[in-house]
Amino acid sequence: MKKKIFLTLLMIALCVCLFAICASAATAVGDKENGYVWYDLSKNDTFEGYTGTATVSTANRTNTDTENYPKATNVIIPEILELDTNGDGTVDERYVVTEVAGEAFGMNGSSSHPLVSITIPRTVRSIGVHAFRRLQNLQTVVINASGYNPVTGEDRTAEIKFSNAEFWTCPELLSVDISKSNVTQVGDNCFTSCSKLHTVLFSSNIKKITAPFTGCSSLTTISSLESLETLGGFYGSKITGDIKLYNITSMGTNAFRDTNITSVDFGNATITSLPERAFQDCKSLTRAVLPEGLQVVGPLAFSGASSLSDMNIPRGIKRLENNAFWGPIFGGDIVLDNLEYMGEHAFRGTQIRSLVIKGTLTSLNTNAAFYGCSQLEYLV
Repeated sequence: MKKKIFLTLLMIALCVCLFAICASAATAVGDKENGYVWYDLSKNDTFEGYTGTATVSTANRTNTDTENYPKATNVIIPEILELDTNGDGTVDERYVVTEVAGEAFGMNGSSSHPLVSITIPRTVRSIGVHAFRRLQNLQTVVINASGYNPVTGEDRTAEIKFSNAEFWTCPELLSVDISKSNVTQVGDNCFTSCSKLHTVLFSSNIKKITAPFTGCSSLTTISSLESLETLGGFYGSKITGDIKLYNITSMGTNAFRDTNITSVDFGNATITSLPERAFQDCKSLTRAVLPEGLQVVGPLAFSGASSLSDMNIPRGIKRLENNAFWGPIFGGDIVLDNLEYMGEHAFRGTQIRSLVIKGTLTSLNTNAAFYGCSQLEYLV
């Protein structure tokens, strides 16, 4: 009796192990001429009429049998993976590609996958951490991921978030297009040390960008940021053009510092505070439209923005920190209804003609605050 129980348990254990092995085995799709891409397949009923779902596998990184399974260099991931498992020339299994695994292609050391370009389909719902990091040859990326449902035709059913270092240290990366995706967040270090990256086209639904561009000194072109709510910054890049931040609620220190933007328009954004050095040394900035609800302009916010000649100063501002506008050459007549504090060199070197302060101002250094304001005629 004990022997029978033992044999039964042994058989169960073997079955479990066999199932685990089969479940973890990745499937290579492709040919020797164009290379292979590996997928983890899962048979399920997520999508009616399809065999199951597929994930772009970490086997793309770990596969060492490159003689029989060379790695692909130019990859277009399909929405639907169609397989002939019977070898009779007909498709008998169809999988919806829904995920890119963390570290799917990303390398840990100096060795690298030969990947040069990749396109991710709209059916993808998630892209894992470090999915493409340290790819020494990667040049172009197109990500259409939005959670498209091939059964119902419904699009944008999933929010895609780049959480950390997805493209970290890809030295040959030139452009990333996520404009047709539902990527809503680009996290810290996402593009760190991508020194040749010159173009990033964001999704129209982008909501949050933290600090992903450290060391991206070639970055000049970005797409619209009108839907953006939270911004860490583009410090370290040389982005150009007209920036619209109509939905912004918070910005980080150095947000656009030392970039080549030509104008910034906040429209009716609800942001109440511009952080320290937000636009410092933006020497190509000529126009700034600040939101009427703005209450605080941080230290050195526009310091060194020496071409800024067209700018409104909202009447409701309460605090102008040290050096807030030191450097711009904007002029005009300014009325501040609620001003409570004005720091040193706040308007230094500007061309303002008059300033009327109606708030309960408790601290003002008139000499330093208006040093070099040669056009100032009236101060109350």
